[in-house]
Amino acid sequence: MAVRTTPCALWRTVPHDALRQARQALDRGLDRLDAPACPVFFRADDCGVPGNVWQEFVHLFLLRRLPLAPSLVPAWLTAARWKILAAQVAAAPTLFAWHQHGRQHVNHETAGKKMEFGPARTREEKHLDLTAGRLRLETLLGPAFLPLFTPPWNRVDEDTLELLAELGYAAISRSRNARPPALPSLPDVYINVDLHTRKEPTPDAAWTGLLQELEDGAAAGRIGIMCHHQRMNRAALDWLAGFLSLLAGHQRLEPAAMIGRGHGAEGASPAHPTLVTIA
Repeated sequence: MAVRTTPCALWRTVPHDALRQARQALDRGLDRLDAPACPVFFRADDCGVPGNVWQEFVHLFLLRRLPLAPSLVPAWLTAARWKILAAQVAAAPTLFAWHQHGRQHVNHETAGKKMEFGPARTREEKHLDLTAGRLRLETLLGPAFLPLFTPPWNRVDEDTLELLAELGYAAISRSRNARPPALPSLPDVYINVDLHTRKEPTPDAAWTGLLQELEDGAAAGRIGIMCHHQRMNRAALDWLAGFLSLLAGHQRLEPAAMIGRGHGAEGASPAHPTLVTIA
C-alpha cells in the first residue's frame, strides 16, 4: 500500500478564525443560491486499513450522527480489517456508505496523469479488476456494500464508464467537471471541495482556494467534500470537528447521504437527504 501521509500546505498553518472564515464563505454562497437549502456530503478516500487517525476521524461523524461515504480499496481490505471497521461504526452503521475505490489503487499509466482505469490497459483487464474488486467487497461486507465506484485520483476513461454501467453500478464519484462526461445511466456524484490533497504551495493560497470552493459549492446548491484521513494532522482533525458542528447547526445546510438504498430505506431521511438512490 503506497499513499501519501504528509499533510498538505492547508494544515501547516491554520488561521485563528478559520471556522469563522468558512462560515462566511458558505453564507456568501448561500446568498447567491435560489433554493432554501444546500445538501452537503462527505466522501472519504483510500480506506480499508484501520488506525488511530481513522478511528478519530470516523468518531467525529458518529458523534454528530452525520453521514460519511468511505471508499474502500479492495486489495487493502481483509476479513480481520473489515471486522474492526464494522465494529467502529456499529453504533450507527447506516450512516456509512461503504463503496469501491478501484481495486489496488495502482497507477497503470506510463505518461500523463495517474489512472488505475485508464487507456493504458485493455478493456478486458479493466473488466477483470472491476469485477474482482467488487466481488471481494461484496463477499466481505455483504449488504453493507453499496455499488458506487470512486476511482483513484478521480479519473477513469470512457471504456471504464461503459463497463461500470454494464456491470450495474449505481453511480460514479469523481471531481466536478471530470472528463469524459458521465453517462445517463451512470450519474456522477461529484465532489467539489478538497480538504486534504490540495496542491497550493503555501497555507495562504490553500485557504483561499478552500474558501472559494466552499462558497462556489454553496452557490451551486451542492457541496461534496473529499477527505483523506491519512493526510490529516491534529489541526485538520480539530478543524473538521468544528466544521461538522457548524454544519449540523446551520439552517440552510443539509447533511446528506452520498448514496442510499431508496427514500424509504433505513438511513435515508429528510434530515439526511439521499443524493443517489438505488431501487
